[in-house]
Amino acid sequence: CESELSRSAQHCSAFFKEKKRIPWREAKGKIAAEALIPYPPGIPLVNPGELVTEEIWEYMEEYRKKGLHFHGPSDASLDSFCVL
Repeated sequence: CESELSRSAQHCSAFFKEKKRIPWREAKGKIAAEALIPYPPGIPLVNPGELVTEEIWEYMEEYRKKGLHFHGPSDASLDSFCVL
């Protein structure tokens, strides 16, 4: 079981690591450098330092295709996404 301390260290480490902007279509299976927060409901699906799983990618892709609102990515259109 992962401790809260190690999880916090993972997020802190991700904040300071070098980031790379890639096309959104290539983000599946990569480690996120920014959050993915669909709104509504406003609950983060991915935080920096976490894996963009296939399930999360598909969910966010549906939001993107429908033109729905989300927070986190520096590219508001989600055409590109920052990864580690």
